[in-house]
Amino acid sequence: MALLDKMKKNATIFCDHCEWVCRCWSMNLAIFDCLNLEMQSALVREKLKRGEFKQTPKERLLHDHLLMSGSYTLLETAKLHDPAADPQGNENLSIAFFVERTYWTNKEWKRIKPLKKSLNRFCSEQKITTWRNKYFAHHDRKTFEEGPIHTIPRCEIDDYLETLGKLTAKVWKKWELETENDSRNFDWSPSGQMRLSHPKEAKEAVACILVGHKARNQ
Repeated sequence: MALLDKMKKNATIFCDHCEWVCRCWSMNLAIFDCLNLEMQSALVREKLKRGEFKQTPKERLLHDHLLMSGSYTLLETAKLHDPAADPQGNENLSIAFFVERTYWTNKEWKRIKPLKKSLNRFCSEQKITTWRNKYFAHHDRKTFEEGPIHTIPRCEIDDYLETLGKLTAKVWKKWELETENDSRNFDWSPSGQMRLSHPKEAKEAVACILVGHKARNQ
Protein backbone atom coordinates (compact mmCIF):
# COMPACT_ATOMS: atom_id res chain seq x y z
CA MET A 1 0.00 0.00 0.00
CA ALA A 2 2.87 2.36 0.81
CA LEU A 3 4.32 1.83 -2.69
CA LEU A 4 0.93 2.44 -4.28
CA ASP A 5 0.49 5.66 -2.31
CA LYS A 6 3.95 6.80 -3.39
CA MET A 7 3.22 6.13 -7.04
CA LYS A 8 -0.11 7.94 -6.84
CA LYS A 9 1.68 10.92 -5.30
CA ASN A 10 4.29 10.81 -8.07
CA ALA A 11 1.56 10.56 -10.71
CA THR A 12 -0.13 13.64 -9.23
CA ILE A 13 3.14 15.58 -9.39
CA PHE A 14 3.62 14.51 -13.01
CA CYS A 15 0.08 15.48 -14.05
CA ASP A 16 0.39 18.82 -12.26
CA HIS A 17 3.63 19.49 -14.12
CA CYS A 18 2.03 18.61 -17.47
CA GLU A 19 -0.74 21.07 -16.71
CA TRP A 20 1.87 23.69 -15.76
CA VAL A 21 3.66 23.17 -19.10
CA CYS A 22 0.36 23.74 -20.88
CA ARG A 23 -0.23 26.94 -18.90
CA CYS A 24 3.28 28.18 -19.68
CA TRP A 25 2.93 27.61 -23.43
CA SER A 26 -0.57 29.03 -23.53
CA MET A 27 0.34 32.19 -21.60
CA ASN A 28 3.47 32.67 -23.68
CA LEU A 29 1.45 32.49 -26.91
CA ALA A 30 -1.13 34.91 -25.51
CA ILE A 31 1.54 37.39 -24.38
CA PHE A 32 3.12 37.10 -27.84
CA ASP A 33 -0.22 38.17 -29.34
CA CYS A 34 -0.35 41.14 -26.94
CA LEU A 35 3.18 42.10 -27.91
CA ASN A 36 2.27 41.97 -31.59
CA LEU A 37 -0.63 44.34 -30.97
CA GLU A 38 1.77 46.79 -29.35
CA MET A 39 4.22 46.42 -32.24
CA GLN A 40 1.52 46.97 -34.85
CA SER A 41 0.36 50.38 -33.65
CA ALA A 42 -0.10 53.13 -36.21
CA LEU A 43 3.00 54.92 -34.94
CA VAL A 44 5.20 51.84 -35.33
CA ARG A 45 3.87 51.19 -38.84
CA GLU A 46 4.70 54.74 -39.79
CA LYS A 47 8.22 54.41 -38.36
CA LEU A 48 8.70 51.22 -40.35
CA LYS A 49 7.69 52.97 -43.57
CA ARG A 50 10.33 55.61 -42.92
CA GLY A 51 12.92 52.96 -42.15
CA GLU A 52 13.43 54.40 -38.68
CA PHE A 53 12.16 51.48 -36.63
CA LYS A 54 13.53 51.25 -33.14
CA GLN A 55 11.84 49.58 -30.19
CA THR A 56 10.33 51.92 -27.66
CA PRO A 57 11.16 51.23 -23.98
CA LYS A 58 7.66 49.79 -23.55
CA GLU A 59 8.03 47.46 -26.51
CA ARG A 60 11.48 46.38 -25.36
CA LEU A 61 10.11 45.59 -21.89
CA LEU A 62 7.37 43.37 -23.34
CA HIS A 63 9.89 41.71 -25.65
CA ASP A 64 12.18 40.94 -22.69
CA HIS A 65 9.31 39.34 -20.75
CA LEU A 66 8.43 37.26 -23.80
CA LEU A 67 12.00 35.97 -24.13
CA MET A 68 12.22 35.15 -20.42
CA SER A 69 8.92 33.29 -20.32
CA GLY A 70 9.76 31.48 -23.56
CA SER A 71 13.09 30.22 -22.22
CA TYR A 72 11.42 29.03 -19.01
CA THR A 73 8.67 27.27 -20.98
CA LEU A 74 11.20 25.27 -23.01
CA LEU A 75 13.06 24.30 -19.83
CA GLU A 76 9.86 23.02 -18.22
CA THR A 77 8.93 21.12 -21.39
CA ALA A 78 12.34 19.46 -21.57
CA LYS A 79 11.79 17.97 -18.10
CA LEU A 80 8.87 15.96 -19.47
CA HIS A 81 11.13 14.33 -22.04
CA ASP A 82 13.91 13.16 -19.75
CA PRO A 83 14.51 9.38 -19.70
CA ALA A 84 12.75 7.31 -17.05
CA ALA A 85 16.08 7.12 -15.17
CA ASP A 86 19.56 8.56 -15.60
CA PRO A 87 22.74 6.39 -15.81
CA GLN A 88 23.06 6.54 -12.02
CA GLY A 89 19.58 5.08 -11.60
CA ASN A 90 17.89 8.28 -10.42
CA GLU A 91 14.30 8.25 -11.65
CA ASN A 92 12.67 11.18 -13.44
CA LEU A 93 8.95 11.94 -13.24
CA SER A 94 8.81 12.16 -17.03
CA ILE A 95 6.64 10.89 -19.86
CA ALA A 96 8.98 7.92 -20.32
CA PHE A 97 8.70 7.00 -16.64
CA PHE A 98 4.89 6.89 -16.57
CA VAL A 99 4.50 5.28 -19.97
CA GLU A 100 7.20 2.64 -19.55
CA ARG A 101 6.72 1.84 -15.85
CA THR A 102 2.95 1.71 -15.68
CA TYR A 103 1.08 -1.47 -16.50
CA TRP A 104 -1.19 -0.81 -19.47
CA THR A 105 -3.59 -3.32 -20.93
CA ASN A 106 -3.23 -4.07 -24.64
CA LYS A 107 -6.25 -1.87 -25.33
CA GLU A 108 -4.79 1.00 -23.28
CA TRP A 109 -1.34 0.62 -24.85
CA LYS A 110 -2.76 0.97 -28.36
CA ARG A 111 -3.93 4.44 -27.33
CA ILE A 112 -0.92 5.39 -25.21
CA LYS A 113 1.81 4.41 -27.69
CA PRO A 114 0.85 6.88 -30.47
CA LEU A 115 0.48 9.68 -27.90
CA LYS A 116 3.99 9.08 -26.61
CA LYS A 117 5.34 8.82 -30.16
CA SER A 118 3.75 12.13 -31.15
CA LEU A 119 5.05 13.96 -28.06
CA ASN A 120 8.57 12.60 -28.50
CA ARG A 121 8.53 13.50 -32.20
CA PHE A 122 7.75 17.13 -31.32
CA CYS A 123 10.56 17.16 -28.76
CA SER A 124 13.00 15.65 -31.25
CA GLU A 125 12.05 17.77 -34.27
CA GLN A 126 12.08 21.01 -32.27
CA LYS A 127 15.28 19.96 -30.47
CA ILE A 128 13.77 20.82 -27.09
CA THR A 129 16.25 18.78 -25.05
CA THR A 130 19.19 19.95 -27.16
CA TRP A 131 18.22 23.56 -26.62
CA ARG A 132 17.89 22.95 -22.88
CA ASN A 133 21.31 21.32 -22.67
CA LYS A 134 23.21 23.54 -25.11
CA TYR A 135 21.55 26.94 -25.01
CA PHE A 136 19.43 27.57 -21.94
CA ALA A 137 21.34 25.64 -19.28
CA HIS A 138 24.87 26.21 -20.62
CA HIS A 139 26.77 28.69 -22.77
CA ASP A 140 27.92 26.12 -25.29
CA ARG A 141 30.45 27.99 -27.42
CA LYS A 142 29.74 26.15 -30.68
CA THR A 143 26.01 26.68 -30.32
CA PHE A 144 26.39 30.41 -29.74
CA GLU A 145 28.85 30.75 -32.62
CA GLU A 146 26.28 29.22 -34.95
CA GLY A 147 23.79 31.89 -33.89
CA PRO A 148 20.78 29.59 -33.44
CA ILE A 149 17.29 30.86 -34.24
CA HIS A 150 14.53 28.96 -32.52
CA THR A 151 10.91 29.31 -33.65
CA ILE A 152 8.15 26.72 -33.43
CA PRO A 153 5.01 26.98 -35.59
CA ARG A 154 1.96 27.66 -33.45
CA CYS A 155 0.02 24.80 -35.03
CA GLU A 156 2.68 22.35 -33.84
CA ILE A 157 2.55 23.76 -30.31
CA ASP A 158 -1.24 23.42 -30.36
CA ASP A 159 -0.99 19.78 -31.48
CA TYR A 160 1.62 19.06 -28.80
CA LEU A 161 -0.49 20.52 -25.99
CA GLU A 162 -3.64 18.74 -27.14
CA THR A 163 -1.74 15.42 -27.24
CA LEU A 164 -0.12 16.11 -23.86
CA GLY A 165 -3.59 16.67 -22.39
CA LYS A 166 -4.76 13.31 -23.72
CA LEU A 167 -1.76 11.49 -22.22
CA THR A 168 -2.15 13.30 -18.90
CA ALA A 169 -5.81 12.28 -18.78
CA LYS A 170 -4.79 8.63 -19.30
CA VAL A 171 -2.28 8.76 -16.44
CA TRP A 172 -4.76 10.62 -14.22
CA LYS A 173 -7.44 8.01 -14.82
CA LYS A 174 -5.03 5.05 -14.56
CA TRP A 175 -3.90 6.05 -11.07
CA GLU A 176 -7.44 7.03 -10.02
CA LEU A 177 -6.43 10.51 -8.91
CA GLU A 178 -9.25 12.55 -7.35
CA THR A 179 -11.95 10.45 -8.97
CA GLU A 180 -14.69 11.94 -6.77
CA ASN A 181 -15.93 15.40 -7.79
CA ASP A 182 -13.05 15.59 -10.25
CA SER A 183 -13.12 18.96 -12.00
CA ARG A 184 -9.97 18.54 -14.09
CA ASN A 185 -10.34 19.39 -17.76
CA PHE A 186 -7.72 17.81 -20.00
CA ASP A 187 -8.93 19.36 -23.25
CA TRP A 188 -5.80 21.41 -23.95
CA SER A 189 -6.68 22.19 -27.55
CA PRO A 190 -6.90 25.90 -28.53
CA SER A 191 -10.68 25.77 -28.03
CA GLY A 192 -10.49 23.94 -24.69
CA GLN A 193 -11.57 25.65 -21.47
CA MET A 194 -8.04 25.47 -20.09
CA ARG A 195 -6.59 27.69 -22.81
CA LEU A 196 -9.53 29.98 -23.54
CA SER A 197 -8.95 31.93 -20.32
CA HIS A 198 -5.31 32.76 -21.05
CA PRO A 199 -5.74 35.58 -23.59
CA LYS A 200 -7.62 37.60 -20.97
CA GLU A 201 -5.04 36.71 -18.30
CA ALA A 202 -2.24 37.72 -20.67
CA LYS A 203 -3.82 41.12 -21.32
CA GLU A 204 -4.13 41.67 -17.58
CA ALA A 205 -0.52 40.57 -17.03
CA VAL A 206 0.75 42.89 -19.79
CA ALA A 207 -1.32 45.74 -18.33
CA CYS A 208 0.32 45.18 -14.91
CA ILE A 209 3.78 45.12 -16.51
CA LEU A 210 3.08 48.40 -18.29
CA VAL A 211 1.74 50.04 -15.11
CA GLY A 212 4.98 49.13 -13.37
CA HIS A 213 6.96 50.44 -16.34
CA LYS A 214 5.07 53.74 -16.26
CA ALA A 215 5.51 54.13 -12.49
CA ARG A 216 9.24 53.48 -12.76
CA ASN A 217 9.64 56.18 -15.38
CA GLN A 218 7.56 58.91 -13.72
